[in-house]
Amino acid sequence: MEGGEERQTLQQAIGVLRNILTFPETIASLSSSVERQRTSAPTASHSTTESELRQLFRPSSSRVANPAAVATQGQQSLRYQTQQHFGNWSSRSKKRAKTHFHDTFNKDVILLPRPSSNVVVKHRKKQRLHEQGHILNGFEFQKSWDQRTVTEQIRDAFGEKLSADVSLEFLMACGNRLILPKLRAGQELDANLIHKVYKSKALYIRPSKPVMADLSGYSSEENCEVNPASARQLRSSSLTQDIYSRVSSESFNDVTTASPPNCTPEVETYPSSLIPHHSSSPNYSSTSTSSYQLPSCSLRSCPTESQPSTASYGGTTSDEPNLVLTSVLPSSSTQHQSANYDNYLSVVAALSDMSSDEEDLNQAILASLQSERTTACFVPERDILQDLATKINHHKKCKFNINRATVLDGAIRGFKRGTYDPCHTISVRFSDDMGVPEEAVDLGGPRREFLRLLMEALPQSPMFEGEEGKMNLAFNSTAMREDRYFIAGRAIAVSLVHGGPPAGFLSPTLFSCLVDGPERANPVLKDVADSDLLEKIKRVTECKSFEDLLATTEPLQEYLSNAGCLRPLRRLEDRNMLVDDILMFQVIHRVRGPFERFRDGLRTLGVLDKIQAHPESFRPLLCWSPTILTADLVDSLFTIRLSPVGSNRRRAEEVVVPYWRDYLTDAEEETQKLGTILAFATGANTVPPIGFSPQPSIEFLHQDTGTTSKLPIANTCINCLKLPLHTSYKDFQENMDFALGNTHGFGMA
Repeated sequence: MEGGEERQTLQQAIGVLRNILTFPETIASLSSSVERQRTSAPTASHSTTESELRQLFRPSSSRVANPAAVATQGQQSLRYQTQQHFGNWSSRSKKRAKTHFHDTFNKDVILLPRPSSNVVVKHRKKQRLHEQGHILNGFEFQKSWDQRTVTEQIRDAFGEKLSADVSLEFLMACGNRLILPKLRAGQELDANLIHKVYKSKALYIRPSKPVMADLSGYSSEENCEVNPASARQLRSSSLTQDIYSRVSSESFNDVTTASPPNCTPEVETYPSSLIPHHSSSPNYSSTSTSSYQLPSCSLRSCPTESQPSTASYGGTTSDEPNLVLTSVLPSSSTQHQSANYDNYLSVVAALSDMSSDEEDLNQAILASLQSERTTACFVPERDILQDLATKINHHKKCKFNINRATVLDGAIRGFKRGTYDPCHTISVRFSDDMGVPEEAVDLGGPRREFLRLLMEALPQSPMFEGEEGKMNLAFNSTAMREDRYFIAGRAIAVSLVHGGPPAGFLSPTLFSCLVDGPERANPVLKDVADSDLLEKIKRVTECKSFEDLLATTEPLQEYLSNAGCLRPLRRLEDRNMLVDDILMFQVIHRVRGPFERFRDGLRTLGVLDKIQAHPESFRPLLCWSPTILTADLVDSLFTIRLSPVGSNRRRAEEVVVPYWRDYLTDAEEETQKLGTILAFATGANTVPPIGFSPQPSIEFLHQDTGTTSKLPIANTCINCLKLPLHTSYKDFQENMDFALGNTHGFGMA
C-alpha cells in the first residue's frame, strides 16, 4: 500500500516539474542562477573567454528568444566579426565590366611579290617589302565590309602595284608557312570574319602574277629559307636535345671557312633559352655566353662553286661546295647528323615567330596540312619553274662539249668542272661519232637536245634499277666513289629549270622519300629489282602455316643476317613484319648513302624545296605519267608565218599548210612519230614543263631565196621549222619521212 502511494506521489512531482519548465520565466531564472555560480570561478582568462562566447552566441535580453531568431543573430555576429578582422566583403555578385564594340579594326596587310610565295616573310625580305611599299601597317577595316569590298579597298590602298588583271588570294600565317583559311561551303571571308579568324596576325595577300619589278634580290634571299618539311618532321618528334648534343661547338666556326667567297653567310643571334642543353654533351659544358650564333645560310646551296668539299661517305673530293652543310660538320660526322643539324636549325628559325600560347594550335594545323594536301594550294609547275628560272644569268655561260654516244660522261665532266655554276646558261657544242665538230651556236636548241639525251641516259645507267618508268636507286660502288648520284640529282634539277624535259622515271616510293623523308617510306614488292630475291619474298608472303614460314625463310638466313632482319619467328603473323623489314632494307636502307647524295643534287637552284612544298605539282614530272602528243597539240605549238595576202608566195604556202596538218594527223597512227617531229624542229621530243622559248614557228623554203631544198630544214636554236614547197601530198610526205629518218641530231636535214 505504501509503495503505491510513493509511486503516485512521484508521478505528481514529475507533472508539476513539467508544468514549471514550460514557462520561459522559470527557465530564465534558472539560467541566471547557473551563471552566477560560474562567474564565481577563480580563473579570469576562462571568464573572459566565456564572456566573448556569450556575446557571440547568447541573446542580450533576459528572456529566451525563438531558436530561429537566435541562429540569425549568431550568423550576423559572426559576419560582423569577420568583416571587422578580414575586411569588407559581401555575398552580392560584382558587376561585369562593359564590353565595348567597335565598328572598325586595324591590321597589317602584306602584299607578297609572287604567286608561288608560301613562306612567312621576315628579316631582310620583310624590310625589302617595306621599302617597296608592299606592307600597309594598321590598315583600317570596316566590319561591315563584304569580301568584294575588302578586295577593292586593298586594291585602292596598293594603287598601281595591283593591276586589274591580277587576282588576289588571302592567306594567314601558321608557324613558318602561309595557308588558306578553310571556310565552310558558301561562307566568304568578309571583314568581320577576318577580324575573328586572323585576330592579331597579319593579312597576307598573294597575287596571281608577279607584282614586284625587281625580283632578283628577293630570289637570292629565298635561297636561305628553312626547309618546311624538315621543320614539320622534327617539330613532331622529341629528338631536339639529342640532335643538339651531337653537334660540336666547332661547327659554328667552320661555316665562314666553308662558304664560297661570293656567298657570305648571314649570322643571326638566338637567345640561349631557345638552345636545348644536354647534360651528356661535353662540347657545350664550357660555354658561358648567353647567346649562340647560328648561320642562316647553312641550309641552302650558294650560287657559286669555288671550293671543293669532302664528302662524309669515303673522303673523296666532291665538286659540290655550295652545300655549306656538308662542310659545317666535322669530317667524322655522318650524313644522319648532318640531316639532324639541318632539322634543328629549321626548328629554331620556324619557332622564332611563334607565340607560346598558339603553339598547340599551330602544330595541329601543320599536322592537318601534312596529312591532307588540298587542291586549293596547287600551283602549276610552269609558274614554279619560271619563278626558279629568274635565278639564271643569261649573260654568263657554262660550256659542255658533248658526244651523243656518251652523253652522260660528257655531262659529268661539265657538271664537275670548277667553273660550272647552275645559275649560268648552258652552252652545248656537239660532235658526231667521227669527231667532226658541228658549227653551231647554242641559242636553246642544242641545250634542249642535250638535256633530252641526258634524261634518256640516266635511267639506263647503273645508278638506277627497276621497272621502266618506276625506277629506284641502285647501289654502285663506282658511282658512289665518283659522286655520280649527286650529278644525277643535279642533272634532273637543271633540266627542269633550264628548259629541258622532266625525268619521268622515278618510282612513287623514291618520290615519297624525297618529299617526306626515307623514314616514312612504304616500299612495295614491285620496288625490288632483284628477281631472285623477289621470288623468295613472294614465297614468304604466300605461306599458309608456321611450318611453311620456317622452311621458306631457311634459304634467306644469310641475307636476313646481313640486312639485320634475322630474329626468331614464333607465329605465322610474324611474316608481315619480316617482309616489311626486308623491303625497307632492300629499297631504302641499302641505298641510303646514294639517296643522300641524290637528294643533295636535287637541291640545286632550290628545286628540292619546291618539290617538298608542291609535291602534287612535281609528281607527274618526276614519276611516269602518260603524256600523249596529239596532232592538234603539236599544230597549236607552231606559229605559221605566211607571206602577205595576195602574193604568189602566199598562194604556194597555203597549198603546203594542209599537207603539214595532214602529215601530223597521219603521224598519230605511228608510235612516237609526233615526238620525233617535235624533236626535229625544237630538239625536245616533249613539251618542256617550263615551256618553249622562243615559241616554235613554221616558215617556208622559196626558190627565189636561193634555197632549192626539197627537204625540210630545222633551226632548233630559234625553234623554227622551214617546210619545202610541194604540189602533191605524196612528195611532201616522202621528203618529210626521209628527213626524219636520216637526221642525226641537231642541225638540218
